This record gives sequence, structure tokens and C-alpha cells, in this order.
Amino acid sequence: MSYSRTLGTAAAAGLLLLFSAWYVLSPYLFLKSLAFAARNADRNALAEDVDFPSVRQGLDEQLDSLVALRAERRQERQSGFEKAVQAFLPALGHQIINAIVTPDGVATLLRQRVKRANDGTGRPSLWQGHMAWLGPSHVRVTYEDQRHPDRPFGLELRRQRLFSWQVTRLDLPLKEIAGLSP
Repeated sequence: MSYSRTLGTAAAAGLLLLFSAWYVLSPYLFLKSLAFAARNADRNALAEDVDFPSVRQGLDEQLDSLVALRAERRQERQSGFEKAVQAFLPALGHQIINAIVTPDGVATLLRQRVKRANDGTGRPSLWQGHMAWLGPSHVRVTYEDQRHPDRPFGLELRRQRLFSWQVTRLDLPLKEIAGLSP
């Protein structure tokens, strides 16, 4: 009786350990799958892997922040025409964001911004970024641009089901690119 109880406890502990390891490793496996989909421009896989409305909203917020910061820094030096153009730019920017946040657009962003694998394929190494757990179901991955290390690129992932993830945010270095970083 004692032997079967010990065996049952060991089996339960082994299953718990296996489940925990799979739970922690699942974002890495998702990033590997995302890299494969980006490299092959697999529209169907990218459509499932990316929450496009959430990504659009995040990019819109980044653009609004950038426009507000730029307007604040140039307020006293602007002419009437420049102010009119400044008021028109956010609407244009939001339309551009809507146009590029598609499976093809996200694949292009991932291929361009993320470090390449050393195997000569030119594919993005999405699983070679810096991963930070923001919560049990929320992960942030940051990648350095090899040419511009001061312009990091980021992804935020949210757990959708027990072992399934989805990209919910892309953080582009808009302020650094525009020369407005603090």
C-alpha cells in the first residue's frame, strides 16, 4: 500500500513538473512558431498569432504620444501652416497604421526589426530577445536592433488559453526614430 502511494505521489509530482515546464516554455515555442510564420509570410498563422485590433490600438497610442511630444516641443516656433499640418498628421498616421497592421505588414516588421539567425537563412530570431514576465499570462519581449541598439523593438504577448499565446502589442522606437527621445 505504501509503495503505490509513493508511486502515485511521484507520478503526480512529475506531471506537475512537466506541466509547469511546458507552461513556462510555451511563450518560447510560440515565438519560434511566429518566426516561422513571419519568414514564410504565412498569413493564416499570423492572423491567429496576432490580435490586430489590439496591436493597432497600441501603435495609435504610440503615435499620439509622439505627436503630442513633438507639438509640445515646437509649440512656440510654429507658423499657422505648420500648426495646420501638425493637426492633420495624426489622422494620416492612424490610416497608415491601419494599412500596415495586416498579416503581411506584421511579417515585414518582424523580418526587418528583429536580429537574424546565424544559420544563413535570414529568418528572424524571435526567441533570442530579452523576455520579461509581467504576469502569469503577460510577457514582454524586447529586441535590440543590431544597427541601432538605442532603438529597441518590443512585443507583448498574452496567454489566450492554457498554452496558447497571441501578440497584443508591438512597440516600435518611434520617438528614437523621430529624434524626440528624452
